[in-house]
Amino acid sequence: MRCRGLAIACALALAGCGSHGSGSKSSTTAAGSARAVAAARSYVGDLNRRDGAAICGAWTSDMRRWTQGQFGLILRTSSCPEYATRLIGHHGWMRASILRVGPVSVAGDRASVTLVERHFHKQGGKTVADVIQLAREDGQWKVAKPGEVFYQAIGSEAPTSALDPPGTQSVVDASSRIGPPGFACGQSPKVTQDRAGDQIYRAGLGAISYPAATAWVDIRRVEVSSVGGGTCFAIELGAPPRPDSSFQFTFHFPSASRPGTFAERKVELRIDGLARPHGVARAGVTGNRVLLLIPRRLAPTGQFFTWVLAASSTQSDDPGLQHPVPGQDVAPDR
Repeated sequence: MRCRGLAIACALALAGCGSHGSGSKSSTTAAGSARAVAAARSYVGDLNRRDGAAICGAWTSDMRRWTQGQFGLILRTSSCPEYATRLIGHHGWMRASILRVGPVSVAGDRASVTLVERHFHKQGGKTVADVIQLAREDGQWKVAKPGEVFYQAIGSEAPTSALDPPGTQSVVDASSRIGPPGFACGQSPKVTQDRAGDQIYRAGLGAISYPAATAWVDIRRVEVSSVGGGTCFAIELGAPPRPDSSFQFTFHFPSASRPGTFAERKVELRIDGLARPHGVARAGVTGNRVLLLIPRRLAPTGQFFTWVLAASSTQSDDPGLQHPVPGQDVAPDR
């Protein structure tokens, strides 16, 4: 549903106002949705005003802890309002306007509000989709992840997991709940081996590399085979995959529109912090193996088709975690 106009009217419509179900339940859900929309709108307004105190007040305690760890040391301040204000406006960002609200989802102490925003920069404008993830804290809806609006405001590229819901430590510390694939890979696959235990993470202003204790993104072997209508990638890891992980292929292949040049396309399977899969590929997990079936239009195999696989822990981008573990491994087609 596409909603325009007043935020409260939008939230009421999305919550099913006027249905013939339980009136009490419908009104409670509608009220919760309306408050969630109001919190999301207020957060965008706080960023527009560069109101550091209001921004920090809109964040959950986990968000304040996370942003302190991400930015406080770099800016040499422990004052949340100060670093929140100082971050905004880099690379010419001026303000954001909300073009559309909805859908809105409320489930217990969590909510999400989808927005379409227009961001105004000194060099021009940009329209983006955003999801403001909220959590109930002290009886109010608070912002639980920065959202695309925050990354736009500070002039930084958002991680691909930016719009996913925040995870919980107990879920992320366990293996993925994704089941076996509903497809079979082809026979006689092309095999690429990768060295065991070579995953790293980068830290410090100099981005120094350190060994990472993330066996669940340690690529050991990739098998590539053709299946009717697509290409199957079977990725063997050092351990079963976990939530808050990303498996991203970068494909290079001859360009159809510009002969003599190569095109590039990225395809990702992302497992969010609640163990839910996201991406354009069909996926399944069996033990230490992640299997992806990617449509041929996205992975046009051929003589000059090559790929690079990056398997990453996205835990460092998740404010919901008390003990994030970073790490990444990269395996090129050989």
